[in-house]
Amino acid sequence: MTKAEKLKDLEGQEKNLRYLVRSYWECGDYTKAIECNQQHLAIVNLNQAKLYCKLADRTLSLEYCDRALSIAKKLGIALAKECQELKEKLLSQEPL
Repeated sequence: MTKAEKLKDLEGQEKNLRYLVRSYWECGDYTKAIECNQQHLAIVNLNQAKLYCKLADRTLSLEYCDRALSIAKKLGIALAKECQELKEKLLSQEPL
């Protein structure tokens, strides 16, 4: 999958999760709403980390990446792998 495809996929997941949060909330299934909201937050934090990475701000990028990674690991979602890869890049001396 290309970077553009990954980005589009994340955007789609983020949008779907927002709808799911609202639907579960309105149905009174708050546990499911929280779970979907946490997945949504992981994606939002990863996107924020990527933006700060583009601005070459390792400190803020790492902060948001760690937030996303923590949530993704807690939920056991595949996003954790992408977070870990970004974190390794940020911790290396490789140019951003």
